[in-house]
Amino acid sequence: MNEIARQNRQRIIEDMIVLLGRSASEGLVWRSSKTDLIEMVHIVYCADVLRDAQGLPLTFRELVRRACEIVHVSIPANPNQLVTRAQQRKGRRMLPLLERYDKMFV
Repeated sequence: MNEIARQNRQRIIEDMIVLLGRSASEGLVWRSSKTDLIEMVHIVYCADVLRDAQGLPLTFRELVRRACEIVHVSIPANPNQLVTRAQQRKGRRMLPLLERYDKMFV
């Protein structure tokens, strides 16, 4: 992974940690695709930076539930399938999230 991709991944992790600390009562609304949201949650999950009160890593399912609740998006039945589909995107308009971030900040 190049330095720009590493920086973008870190930016996503930091932004998602802030988002996951918010409350559904704040009325936040997700304005991008559900796939992008789940892909961002998966990046945080893989970073293994969020823990529960006992110090155990939060599950991907729990992170998805929390993120969707906060931004008022329905919880996908199979979030892993969305991540797989996101990582297989092709074409200029459907690049994976990190590749689009790379192009936004160059």
